[in-house]
Amino acid sequence: MVFVEKDPVAAGVIRRNIDDLNLPGKRSVYQADVFAFIRSWSRDAPGFDIVFLDPPYRQGLEEKTLDAISRATRLLTNNGIVVVESARSDFPLERIGSMVLERRRFYGDTALSFYRMEEA
Repeated sequence: MVFVEKDPVAAGVIRRNIDDLNLPGKRSVYQADVFAFIRSWSRDAPGFDIVFLDPPYRQGLEEKTLDAISRATRLLTNNGIVVVESARSDFPLERIGSMVLERRRFYGDTALSFYRMEEA
C-alpha cells in the first residue's frame, strides 16, 4: 500500500493509523504533492492495481489528477482501476485523457467514479 498526502499533519495521522491498525504487507506514506509523485514514479516500479483518489472537493483536482495518471507510464497495471471520490454535485467527466468511466455510484452527498485506461 502506498499513500500520498501533501499535508504534513495529515501524513502523520495516516502513519499513526497504519501503525495502530497493524496492517500486513509493505506500507509507504509519501508526504508529497500528488502530481510530483506521479511524475517521479519509477518506470521500473510495479504498477498499481487500484488507485483511490480523495482530493479536496470542488477544486477540479479529480480531473487534473485523472489526466496526470492517464499520461503516466506504468503507474497502473494493465487491468488497474482508479476510484475517485467527489461531491455528488461535482463528479468528473466520463472521459479524461485515456481514462474512461466504467461506473459511478452515489452515497448521500458523495460520488464514487470508477475509471480504467481506454483499450487500444
